[in-house]
Amino acid sequence: MQKIRSIASLTVKGAVKQKLIVFLAAALLAGVFFLPALIRHDETAVGFTQIILSYTLTLATIILGTVTIWLGCSSISRELEECQMQVLVTKPVARWQIWTGKLLGISVINLILMLFCGVIVYGVLSYKSGELPEDQQQFLREKILVARGSVTEEVPDFQPIIEEEFQTRVREEDIPETEWQAVRQHLRSAIINDYQTVRPGSARLWKLDLSGKQKSLKGRPLFVRLKIQTPDYLQNEEDPNVYPTVWQVGEPTSDGYRVRPMDLPVGVWHEFAIPEDNIREDGTLYLSVQNMSSTPLFFPVDEPLEVLYRESGFFINYLRGLGILFFWLTLIAILSLTASSFLSFSVASFFCLTALFVFFSRGAVEGVLENNTILGIDYNDSSGPRRYYPIVDAVGLPFFQAMKFGLDLVADFSPIESLSNGRSVTWGQFFKAFFQIVMLIGGIIGLFGITIFQRREIATAQGK
Repeated sequence: MQKIRSIASLTVKGAVKQKLIVFLAAALLAGVFFLPALIRHDETAVGFTQIILSYTLTLATIILGTVTIWLGCSSISRELEECQMQVLVTKPVARWQIWTGKLLGISVINLILMLFCGVIVYGVLSYKSGELPEDQQQFLREKILVARGSVTEEVPDFQPIIEEEFQTRVREEDIPETEWQAVRQHLRSAIINDYQTVRPGSARLWKLDLSGKQKSLKGRPLFVRLKIQTPDYLQNEEDPNVYPTVWQVGEPTSDGYRVRPMDLPVGVWHEFAIPEDNIREDGTLYLSVQNMSSTPLFFPVDEPLEVLYRESGFFINYLRGLGILFFWLTLIAILSLTASSFLSFSVASFFCLTALFVFFSRGAVEGVLENNTILGIDYNDSSGPRRYYPIVDAVGLPFFQAMKFGLDLVADFSPIESLSNGRSVTWGQFFKAFFQIVMLIGGIIGLFGITIFQRREIATAQGK
């Protein structure tokens, strides 16, 4: 362990000697102070936190991620090119210790700078929040500078329903095989649309599970957060009308439920408080709405109704969010060191930047898998729907599935979004992020990098 600490210390000293840490601290400080000054918010708590938390933490993560790539890619490849590594490996230190020590050194730099940035952002947030109007300060304290957990109704598995209806259609209507995929897609849209629709005069009941939280929620208000849509909004994304609804909290058959009439506009999030004394002893909370308008209302499945509750304070939540950002930086450091173990500095940097581009293109990967094709489908073919270049789909789709699996393990956490929306970053999410990002994905990539570095013939590397 002493040898690993020595290598880590040399890595940190090298960064200090190059004044890298001083430069990064100055860049982060400038970003934190000048970005809120350049971008004015709209005097609301939401706009305020969007700039102070979202923009500054995102900028800091981008700066630290870019420098982590530079440090990791240059840490081994440039030392090989300049013949420094050839001298180091002659010492009584194993190559895996060199590799691990460099990772530890880069991680120490990232940790120091992340904490430095976190302290500055927290200070600016606390100081500037006093400039908001009084009502927005109260909104900030109650709904954003907190850690709120949420619960949603479990969405049923539509696939068995779709498959059963599909088999019935094929059997009764003798549909040709070339149209099967189109029929499945049509059935999926129709079944999901029916599930999320509340027709005029009809009601919709949600059954929410708050079991295990009854005692902690005693005396604390609950908040319902929802969004509605209409046929006009889905077609044009415009609908200036408001729609009357009646909300009931608790079992409709009991005497204790509350009725709350509300006129709701579409396409925006609504949030209102409800009493916590309607939670049943088993932790079940019933919530229902009746559509009093003449237009069908949609409660989208991909943006479900939530019940929010206060889970803890903001400071601990903030530290957990910074911890997950640090895990991301650690993974970038592992990837950079692995690329540097067998590639030149320029090629390793290009490789890591490409990997980041793929990470931010997660939506495109999901779109390919959802459509089950890479290059698209020709629906105008006389013989029916036909894939363009099916051989590409046969080879590429398994690769995209594996890519999505890895991306989901890394991108299953959004600490900046959670912090700016007052959502809880739980200890469960924190440790899950550590396991998935650092131990699992980082461990696999790091093991590959160490193996390559162990087997590389260093004596053949030539300096300039």
